[in-house]
Amino acid sequence: MKPAQQKTLCLIGSAGIPARYGGFEYFVQCLCDINDVFKNLRLIVFCQSSLKVVPLSYKYTSRIFVDFNANGFQSLIYDFISLLIASFKADIILLLGTSTSFFLPIFKLIFFKNKYIVHYDGLEWRRDKWKHKNPLHPKSMAKYIYYISSVFSDKCADLIISDNKGITDFLVNKRNVSSKKIVEIGYSSNPDLNIGEVTHSSDHVTFEAISKGTIHINPHLCAFGICRIEPDNSVHTILEAYDKFLENRSPHNIKYLVFVGNFSSSSYGLGLIKKYSKRQEFFLVDSCYDEKILTPLRRNCSLYIHGHKHGGTNPSLIQAMDQSKFISIHHNIYNISTMKNSQTFSWTTLDDIVDSFEKHDDYLSLSESSSLEVLNFRQSIIPSWKSIYDLVCEMTSNIC
Repeated sequence: MKPAQQKTLCLIGSAGIPARYGGFEYFVQCLCDINDVFKNLRLIVFCQSSLKVVPLSYKYTSRIFVDFNANGFQSLIYDFISLLIASFKADIILLLGTSTSFFLPIFKLIFFKNKYIVHYDGLEWRRDKWKHKNPLHPKSMAKYIYYISSVFSDKCADLIISDNKGITDFLVNKRNVSSKKIVEIGYSSNPDLNIGEVTHSSDHVTFEAISKGTIHINPHLCAFGICRIEPDNSVHTILEAYDKFLENRSPHNIKYLVFVGNFSSSSYGLGLIKKYSKRQEFFLVDSCYDEKILTPLRRNCSLYIHGHKHGGTNPSLIQAMDQSKFISIHHNIYNISTMKNSQTFSWTTLDDIVDSFEKHDDYLSLSESSSLEVLNFRQSIIPSWKSIYDLVCEMTSNIC
C-alpha cells in the first residue's frame, strides 16, 4: 500500500506501549509490531506519561503522551484529552474500552466526519471492584459511569469490536445491537518467534521472587499464574486454595505456586505479599515482563491457573492455550468460549480450585500423545496476529 493511501488510525484508552499486563496494551503493541513490517496503516497511540521514553516514536508508530493515568479515577480526564487530540489527528479513532465512550455523543456531534470504533473489552460495570453499598461512593459512581459509557458505545459507535462470542451474544441479545455493526477480533499468542529458542532448557528458570531474592526452580514442579493483581482476577482465592491444598501433605507433583503480577501497585497486592511471600511454597513475582522467564514457565509448568471472571478474551489465557498442556480456568462464558471446552479443569469456588490441584496428578498419567493432541487443538483455534492485523486494515478501509 502506498503511503498516500494509508489510513491514519488513532488508538486511545490504553496505558500505551510498550505493553505490560493489560489486554489492550498487548493488543496495541502486537498491532504496532506487525504494522512495522507491512506498514498498511499510520498508527498513533496515546500513552500515559509514565511510559515516556525518547524517541517518541515506537517503530512505525507515533506516540502521544498524556499527563494523567489511564486507569483509576484519572482515566476520565486521560480519555477526554486523548479523544480531543485524536479527533484532530485522524479520521478513524479506535476507542479501547467502553469507558472512553463517555464523551462520545459530544464528539460525534462536533466531529461528525470522524469514524469511531469501540473495542468493547468486557462488561466493566459488573466487576467486583466497583461494588459498594453506598450509591454515592466513588466506586458506585464509577460503576454508573462505566454502564452509561457502554450504552453510549452501543448507540454512537460506527463499529464495535468484540473479542469474545460471549460479548457478541450480550450485545445482540441484551442490547439489541445489530450484528452487522459488530466485528469479532480476538487475540493471538506471543508473536516473538525467537522465544522458542530459550525454552529448551526447561529444567530450571531463574527469577526474582518477593522476599526471597533470586530463585532457581524447576518449572515442572510449579503451578503458574500471571495477571493484574486485583480481586476480579481471583488472585486471593487462588493463593488461599493453594494454601489449603498444602494442608494435605500427601505426595503430589505441584511443589510450588509461582504467581506473577503487579503486586506492589495496590493495597490488595501488598496484603497478599504480607500474607504469602515468605511462605516456602509460594513464589510471588512483582511486575516481570521478560518472556525469557515467562515462556518457559508457561510451557513447562504442571498447571496453568487462570482466574479472570469478567470478559472478554484475556491475552494471558491465549498465551497459555498456545504453550501450556494443563489449564485450570474460572468457569464463565468468556473463558469457556475462548477455550472451546479444551480446559483441563474449570472452577467457581475455592474448594473447586483445591480439587483441581488434588486431581492434577491423575492427568499426568495421560499419554504424551493425548496431551499433545489437546495442545494442538488449542493452537489450531488461535488466530494469527497477521489475520487480526488484516481484519483491522479491512475494517478501517470499509468504514470510510
